[in-house]
Amino acid sequence: MNDPKFIDRSEVMMNIKDINLSFGGLKALSGVSLKINKGEILAIIGPNGAGKSSMLNVISGIYVPQEGEVEWKGKLRKKIAPHDIARMGIARTFQNIALFKGMSALENLSLIHISEPTRPERIGGGGGWVRKKSGGGGGGGGG
Repeated sequence: MNDPKFIDRSEVMMNIKDINLSFGGLKALSGVSLKINKGEILAIIGPNGAGKSSMLNVISGIYVPQEGEVEWKGKLRKKIAPHDIARMGIARTFQNIALFKGMSALENLSLIHISEPTRPERIGGGGGWVRKKSGGGGGGGGG
């Protein structure tokens, strides 16, 4: 069915298999597996110390598990830089209750924007640096 109102949830976007993560002698995750299909919204719930943040850190590439696999769109993902994870469309927020006053949680989340990567570029002769969008026009002095 090609109706744009319906999402084909049969496509597995992320497949997490048998994740084991330890910090010294402390086992944070043991044999954790889950599949996330296209269009699904899932929650990771549990008591303090259950490994929720550790699992989110594995998903977002902050932690690399000692055992197990993370697949994204059918491709095995090993250690990968956080900015590359963001380019894949995977993001992680941290616990922060400092929301913008008078805005709902959804309105706060709508402020998230992954912009085009930037790179520092030398300007003029004064030795200054400026952040400039990569690729694309822009004039000016370089160095």
